[in-house]
Amino acid sequence: MPLEDRLDLLADMGINHVWCINFDLELAKLSAKEFFELLSKWVVPAALVVGENFRTGRNREAGVKELDVLGQELGWELISVPTLYIHGQPVSSTRIRHLLTQEGDVESAASLLGRNYYIKGTVVHGEGRGRQLGYPTANLSVSSDLVVPYNGIYYCDAYLDEPSTQPKVAAVSIGTRPTFGGGERTIEAYLLDWYGDLYDRTLKLEFIHRIRDELKFASVEDLIDQMDRDVANIRSLASSRLRNQVQQNR
Repeated sequence: MPLEDRLDLLADMGINHVWCINFDLELAKLSAKEFFELLSKWVVPAALVVGENFRTGRNREAGVKELDVLGQELGWELISVPTLYIHGQPVSSTRIRHLLTQEGDVESAASLLGRNYYIKGTVVHGEGRGRQLGYPTANLSVSSDLVVPYNGIYYCDAYLDEPSTQPKVAAVSIGTRPTFGGGERTIEAYLLDWYGDLYDRTLKLEFIHRIRDELKFASVEDLIDQMDRDVANIRSLASSRLRNQVQQNR
């Protein structure tokens, strides 16, 4: 996740100040004690909050036990947060990445994140094949270090870089387009009931539900028929979700 997005999420959680430190070779060489002594020149912490498996310092030398001793020496309290378990398994970035990239299970990933997973990028020119099929799509270019969910068709909420925060319902295809011989992996979004020029605009795709795997069809006509069914399915899911939200807000 880009730093800008991390800061936005922290702000939403009520964090009113973030100090970003550049992790370079000089910093990596510091022992845990040297780092916290350096830190105390700018800010004196009241407490250090870490996970129970957290380690820091040169060669990961200091864990919870060592940091507790160090805190007593330097005048701050150590608060160790126990690992959170859901369905008997620990919540971790490794588990979340696996759900997204190996299974495309965006709903389980959302339950671990506490929010829907999203990616954000710039709309670029594609081959125009979606328009030829009757479903003009926005081709999204994203940073290479972002986690992109497993190939398939997804129901997403699409947010445009405009004042309105109301999302558009989107059918999103991630994959290599095997029906047309394959190729580079692409992210293509079809915004239902929306028309306009999206080129060079920022588009945020929030993943709600995985519809199906990416498939290779015997003909273009078979592909179009399946796309019709996918869009109808997504439209139905979006309507049901909206009804549920209205009922919950009553």
